[in-house]
Amino acid sequence: MDLLRPLKKSATIVGLLADLDFIFLKLPMILVRKNRVNSYLAANDTARLHLGAGQSKNKGWLLTDIKAPPFRGLTYLNAAKPFPFKDETFDYIFSEHMIEHINREQGTDMLKECYRVLKPGGVLRVATPDLDVFLGLASEELNDDQHHYVKWISDNFLTSGHNYRAKLVVNNAFYNWGHAFIYDQKTLQDSMEETGYEQIKRCEVGKSIHSCLQNIESHGTNIDEREVNIFETMVLEASKPL
Repeated sequence: MDLLRPLKKSATIVGLLADLDFIFLKLPMILVRKNRVNSYLAANDTARLHLGAGQSKNKGWLLTDIKAPPFRGLTYLNAAKPFPFKDETFDYIFSEHMIEHINREQGTDMLKECYRVLKPGGVLRVATPDLDVFLGLASEELNDDQHHYVKWISDNFLTSGHNYRAKLVVNNAFYNWGHAFIYDQKTLQDSMEETGYEQIKRCEVGKSIHSCLQNIESHGTNIDEREVNIFETMVLEASKPL
């Protein structure tokens, strides 16, 4: 019997733990954030913001994450909340496999905050799993790429007895890894257009007309399976009007 279960369910205990988490983990990161941001902006003529950077080591970027231990060189930022930056601060903003971890309303707010802190003519690049890819796995006949994806996900993330069933892989995409909302291209593009972005276009993973946005995705390296990442990921770039 778990004797601590009643305490874990106590609103008082939950609130206390949240307060301790803020005081000992988030507050120190918030206190050093301003100096880090100012130092970054002073040292870089082209300001580039990476949201949800995680393990990324992209040079020349302000690497931010909600989990940002100082020793990893990350700056604390909750992308679902208002950004702690002035209007028109950044030339480029990038997020990879992050926006699907917050709900749609928060995602819309994130796009608005990106728009606010982008300079006129600035570019936002968002890489995220493609809902249409997952829906395609529900087809009766799968191509070689789909079969490879089903096998890789099944072997790495599903329990034994899965029998490489594609619909289990589709289900897994929605409940695993903390996913909250998975976009198809039209939904994400509509949200960008409603926010005010222009020149919205789909790009291949690693490809861009902007040199600093080329070969910037690292999710394929992180999961040690580049082809799987290319298969499941859509990338949209959008510009803030001049």
